[in-house]
Amino acid sequence: MSKLKEVLGKYECNKVLDVGTGRGEFTQILIDYLKSYDEIVCIDYSDRTQALIEEKFKDKNVKFYNMDCAKLEFKEELFDAVSISNALHELSDIQTVLKQMNRVLKKDGIMIFNEMYCDNQSAKQMSHVKLHHFVAKLHRLNGRTHNSTFKKEEILDIIQTLDMRVLDILEHSTHEDQLKASSDNITEERLTDIDDNISRLTNNFKETEYYDELVKEKENLIEYIKDNGLFSATELLVIVKK
Repeated sequence: MSKLKEVLGKYECNKVLDVGTGRGEFTQILIDYLKSYDEIVCIDYSDRTQALIEEKFKDKNVKFYNMDCAKLEFKEELFDAVSISNALHELSDIQTVLKQMNRVLKKDGIMIFNEMYCDNQSAKQMSHVKLHHFVAKLHRLNGRTHNSTFKKEEILDIIQTLDMRVLDILEHSTHEDQLKASSDNITEERLTDIDDNISRLTNNFKETEYYDELVKEKENLIEYIKDNGLFSATELLVIVKK
């Protein structure tokens, strides 16, 4: 995390918009590591997320709006910074969302992108990539937009469509970073938890033609994780200026 602090700690932001907040992991990073901020506005399209974020950050200057990121209900040039973390691959129309983010960003404001990628990972990190892609597949079968994660160059290509000046690029949560911070082994308890969680998702398809194939894929995935261990995939942080 010291890498993130070193980069994000350079930026003073009055009003920040966090797009696709989810469980608020990146919101917490912004709170912890930005040099300063006055207010963080979080948006996502889920009532459950709203309850989670409002409870998690009840003592912080954080607001939540249940809002479609492709149709932002904010006036133009309102925010000093706009962030999106690990959500690009879940968007059905990336360019529309980027245009909306650009519209509400002030002149000379910054966009902060943070996204895991799927290539150039260690065998241990590929456990996370494979796990994430399997869950994404289950979500798609259930009608939800959730694509496989991008390669590093694909993320950079998406950001380059904004034609903004790159201020910082950082790879973090690398295999080496995690090796310094944690044990090299996955516990039986954690492996069981992972198996139980994805089994619950897989069981939603018991009455479908996909079920047997999904169970086999799930079993192969658990075996891979057991053999190789589990680290998070490396993430790419890119900060650009409007």
